[in-house]
Amino acid sequence: MSLSLGIPSIGLNWNYKVPDFYRSMGYSERALDHTDWHSTTVLKALDVAMSEGVTKDPNTLMTVYRTLFAGLKGIIVPDSQAEPYSIGELREKMPRYRGTSRKQYQEKVRRKLRRSYGLYQQREPV
Repeated sequence: MSLSLGIPSIGLNWNYKVPDFYRSMGYSERALDHTDWHSTTVLKALDVAMSEGVTKDPNTLMTVYRTLFAGLKGIIVPDSQAEPYSIGELREKMPRYRGTSRKQYQEKVRRKLRRSYGLYQQREPV
């Protein structure tokens, strides 16, 4: 979810799907093996991810969207003939919240990540 919203993230591998997902998104180095689940390693990986940002590939985003659409349609209205929107239709029809500027948004994300870092560092080592 974070990558689709343009928020850098890392993944803590707990099964094969986590590294496979990050590899498919072009960020295989952001999936940390359980042997690397140490605060210094995790925080360094988060710092690198935040400094590099996220490149949104429209084809990858559409693949994720189509998969979600098909899954939800199969559960909610399995007999429907509805088709997913094209990327152009999504851009046109999805409401956008305009109350936050790009700069304000980035500062909010930084604040939340700083709070998370602080809380994580207060935890007892495993």
